[in-house]
Amino acid sequence: MLTKLVQVITSTQSFYTYYAVAGHSDSAPFSLAQGTRMSKFTIARARRFVFSLYMSGIMSLMMSGIITLINTGLTAGFFTRWGGAFAVAWAVAFPLVIFIAPFAGKMADATIERFSGHDSSD
Repeated sequence: MLTKLVQVITSTQSFYTYYAVAGHSDSAPFSLAQGTRMSKFTIARARRFVFSLYMSGIMSLMMSGIITLINTGLTAGFFTRWGGAFAVAWAVAFPLVIFIAPFAGKMADATIERFSGHDSSD
């Protein structure tokens, strides 16, 4: 199931495009097993979770590495300190991204709408 989800999310076409096709045959990309399909809502929730996992992990890794390097330099034990800092940072960042990303998206939409004069949901 996870493999199929990753294939759909990383495909070159938007995974919402598949739902525009009438019929949703069993050969559609969302067919996980014979007779089962993930709903559009489930895919959106899974994508949000996976996005949060990747975004928080990458940002935590980079930020903790840079800050550890600035504070202590590239000395003995650097990677141990970086690993500890990364673990704490990711434990904090992951739930924050899950809850803050939708709010940040709404803020971005409002900003674009205000400065462009157009509805950003188009």
